[in-house]
Amino acid sequence: MSSTGPIGDLTGYCYSPAKNEGPGGPERKGLLVRKIIGLFAVAALSIGLIAVADRASAYVESAAVVPSPNVSDASNLYSVSCISTTSCVAVGASADNTNFDALAMGWDGTSWTVLTTPSVASSVAILVSVSCTSPTSCVAVGTYSNAGTDQSLAMSWDGSAWTTAVVPSVGADDNFLESVSCVSATFCVAVGASFDGTKYQTLVATWNGSAWAVAVSPNEGPDANLLSSVSCTSATSCVAVGHYFDGPYTSGIKTLAMKWDGTDWTIIPSPNNNLGTDPNRLFSVSCVSPTSCFAIGSTGSGGIETLAMTWDGTDWTILLSPNPAAENYLESVSCVSSTECVVVGVGVDNSNVGSPLVLTWNGTMWTQLSVADVGTEDDMLSGVSCAASYSCMAVGYSATNGQDQTLAVSLTGPVPPSPDPVAPSFTG
Repeated sequence: MSSTGPIGDLTGYCYSPAKNEGPGGPERKGLLVRKIIGLFAVAALSIGLIAVADRASAYVESAAVVPSPNVSDASNLYSVSCISTTSCVAVGASADNTNFDALAMGWDGTSWTVLTTPSVASSVAILVSVSCTSPTSCVAVGTYSNAGTDQSLAMSWDGSAWTTAVVPSVGADDNFLESVSCVSATFCVAVGASFDGTKYQTLVATWNGSAWAVAVSPNEGPDANLLSSVSCTSATSCVAVGHYFDGPYTSGIKTLAMKWDGTDWTIIPSPNNNLGTDPNRLFSVSCVSPTSCFAIGSTGSGGIETLAMTWDGTDWTILLSPNPAAENYLESVSCVSSTECVVVGVGVDNSNVGSPLVLTWNGTMWTQLSVADVGTEDDMLSGVSCAASYSCMAVGYSATNGQDQTLAVSLTGPVPPSPDPVAPSFTG
């Protein structure tokens, strides 16, 4: 896989390398774990059936790469949010010889267009997550560098322009946001981590439509904690996932999950594959109700394999999940119901070349959707959003000659027929 360093390979960028080496510091998103750490391999666990096929499911059935713009020699998309089949916003970063700049673009059902983002007084500004509730209301989060210290970055979109908003910092050291979920223009939750001088701790911030505020969030164990993803179904129901360190670096990484009930964040016990003797991480979660969530990540000790689990409002259950490539990395999940989920990531072959990985879950069985490679060196999907069971958009990057370029893949299936009109009942 390409590993040309910060310029030309955005996924190789590590915000604070010294803090990311060893048990004291978390990796930056699943897509960075893939390139920074060569851990993992495990036997699958629990329930569920696996089918590896070209036809994904009764819902999403085909994948088509759609042209997406690039604003520099190196551009990468990390996240996408779709509110309809004709309205999506994707975010990421672009790089030149000296700077990383926030990148945003919009989809109108036909083409992608770059959406100008505000200038940030920093050589590093990256957006890693976006959540939209309407074509005129989106919030994106990430990080920027301030005199060598990472700080949380947040922007809001009103349909015509992006505006930067200040996110309060916890302490004087690193703060960064990994994920955001909005249920309205006046309620969003973002999660990530902050560095307290010795270790990373969970970070949760809330947006009320005009200002950000830091919320109190719990941590598991005495060492580092990181939240990678959050999904809210209402202002009183959110679930966040990530991982924490509890022992040796090669085996002491365990899944982390917590929920919001409108008043407090509380940790909810989450399982670990192979009895927790191998590293386990959760990178993405998608909830369709307070009692139905789907989370994905990675597990293993010798090579990386997939990890998937469901939440019923009381317990998490690990699902048997497929590993069609030599190494498999799940990065993002989007569900429209408890039986309709799409998961994306990358499958790496024995030559260390990555190809897009798309899996669907129908509540009982996994299926794999074929996606053509675009880059000559690497292709990866890092974000997915489904506006309907038959329409999803996935984003990421493709690499050729050591340069990352934006990648967008439309995932579609048959449009359900409109229901027959119902005649009014006769009351005469």
